This record gives sequence, structure tokens and C-alpha cells, in this order.
Amino acid sequence: MLVLETSVFGCTGSTPVTPNFYLIVLVRIFNKSLISMNTLKDDILKLRKVGKTYDQIIKELNCSKSTVSYHCTEKTKILTKVRNEKRKKLKPGEFYGIKRLYSFKTEKSSGFIKPNRTIKNINCSLDKFKKKDNNVKGKHKYRKIALKENFTFKDVFALHKKNQICYLTGRKLNLKDPNTFSFDHITPSSKGGSNTIENLGICRPEANAAKSNLTVDEFIGLCKDVLKSNGYTVTME
Repeated sequence: MLVLETSVFGCTGSTPVTPNFYLIVLVRIFNKSLISMNTLKDDILKLRKVGKTYDQIIKELNCSKSTVSYHCTEKTKILTKVRNEKRKKLKPGEFYGIKRLYSFKTEKSSGFIKPNRTIKNINCSLDKFKKKDNNVKGKHKYRKIALKENFTFKDVFALHKKNQICYLTGRKLNLKDPNTFSFDHITPSSKGGSNTIENLGICRPEANAAKSNLTVDEFIGLCKDVLKSNGYTVTME
């Protein structure tokens, strides 16, 4: 049997490390958390009683708005309890499906890019194109790296000014209107595509969003399936 020669949560001296010992530790951790929660509740109610607003309480106690609302409003407690009971009855994966559906139903933005973009916005997009690294997840995928080829929007404009069309759909673009186009990795960076100007395709924002991380051939295959499923016959010209 192991013996712990230290003081842990009030257990002083030589304490045998047994399953019961770990249970005691967990109970004491839970009790400490409960005391902390009750103290926070009391502090919130005291501040609310003297007329403090939610924002003032949040700033003073450094807690979330939902926590303040939960302790101050009886209705919020009831709704939270009902919601938690419903979640317990859900099968694995259903909760995330419900969250996605809620996001879909409450989505306010319908555009693929922000309206009224400027050349400054385009230069920022171009910098992201050059620095994207799909081997890195999250916000760090746009790394500050030493670029082998530091081209600018002027270089892109000079290359495409005579043929201003979307390379995917063939629709006309206006490179002087940043709202009509976006930059795409022709070969996705997630599939080994480079961040060079040779791998940069200019296309309609909606086409770029539909292509996502597909190759051009994969995207064309997807478009064929969409057409066929809607009753169209696809033939090569």
C-alpha cells in the first residue's frame, strides 16, 4: 500500500493511498466548488439588491452574463433545468445537430463576403492566401512566414486584367470592384497546393465557398451530381 507523506485537503501526516482516500479527496473538491458557487451566488444577489446592473456585476465579479441571469431570475433557472433534462434524453450526436439547426434558423448574414469591401480588404485577403497553412488548425493556420514570392494585388491585377472572368464558372468579374471576386487556391493547400501566384485563382465568392477544399475535378464532379439530381443531362461540349 502506498503512503502519502504530505498534507492534501486536510489529510496530514502519513496517509494511506487507498480507493477511499481518492473518494475523500473528490468529495472535498466538490464541497469546495459548491462553497465557491454559493459565495458567488450570494455576491451576485447582494450587488443586485443594491441596484447594480448586470454589466456592473459582470465587471465587478468577473463572471458571465448567463451566470448572473441564472441566479437573479427564477425563470432562467427553470428553463435551464428543463433544457438540461432534455439534453440527458438525447442520443449521442443529437445535441450538436440541434445546435447546428438553431444556428441555421437564427443566421442573419446571407452573404459570402462582407459588403462594401475595399482594396485594403482585398490586400488582407491576399496576405491570408499567401500565409495559409492547412497543416495547422484554428486561428494559427495563417502563419507569419517568410514568403518565397511576395506578390501584391497589383501583380494579380496585371496578370488577369485582360481576362477578368471567374476561373470556375466563366462569369465576368470586375477587378476594380472587390465585392465581385475572391481568391482561391486552385489546388487546395490542404492537398499540397502552394501559396504562389501560379496557384491563385480568381472566382466568384459563391463559387469559392462551394468549392471549399475540393480540387477542380472534384468540384466539377460535385456540380455534375447537383445537375443530375435536379433532372439535367450533362454533356461535354
